[in-house]
Amino acid sequence: MTAAAEGSPLDLAECRPHEYEGRTVATRGARYRIGPVVGQGADKIVHPLTDMASGLTLHP
Repeated sequence: MTAAAEGSPLDLAECRPHEYEGRTVATRGARYRIGPVVGQGADKIVHPLTDMASGLTLHP
């Protein structure tokens, strides 16, 4: 397991879901920082996303 660099881009081919925290993802012109795991089920792992421009958090 490798530590995620703070604010580094998310690469789904290189990172495992437990390594997403602290990484960034861009979609539709906005950049989001991925937060800590808030839930986990058989088929998914849930992380909140925080908009880096506004600071607002999207909760699953």
